[in-house]
This record gives sequence, C-alpha cells and structure tokens, in this order.
Amino acid sequence: MKVVSLDFGGTLAYEPREEYLTYHQLLASMGYRLKQEDVRKAYEKTIAYFKEGGIFGKRVWDGSLHLEFITLLCRDLMIDNAEVAARRLHELFHTSLT
Repeated sequence: MKVVSLDFGGTLAYEPREEYLTYHQLLASMGYRLKQEDVRKAYEKTIAYFKEGGIFGKRVWDGSLHLEFITLLCRDLMIDNAEVAARRLHELFHTSLT
C-alpha cells in the first residue's frame, strides 16, 4: 500500500496572513489585551497616514521606518510608553519572522 499525503497549506505554499493579526498576537504576548478589531483599525489608520504623507514613496522601508510605523500604531492604540512598547514589538516582529 502506498500513501501520498499533500500538505499544501504552509508546506508547499506560503499563506500570507493579515499583518495586523501578527501585531495583535505579538501585543497579546507582551500582555496587552486589545481587541483584534481595534488593532486592525489602528493598523489601517497608520497605513493611511504613511500613504497620505507620501512616506511610502519617499523613504526606503527599513528597520528605522518600521519602528516609526510601529510607534505610531502603539500611540493610536493608546499604549502607555508607546516608544518602549514599540521597540519591544519591533524586536518581536522581526524574531517571529525567523
């Protein structure tokens, strides 16, 4: 008897997830209990700010700009010490990709 098993999702093909879900999960791991919908709204607001300000077209997306993005996201979520939280979230985000 021969068996062929095709595990397509995540093995043979990359399934992207909404980035705000990653931020929500990482914030939860940091102890912040936020509604997923609130993180989605803050994420979309921050994206809109970057687009409207022309930031996406003017600057290279690097670690510094990503940290700035995350800081604005944390401020919009009204997280205390947004800058400190953003630095930690930035670290977690990049370690979760490896």
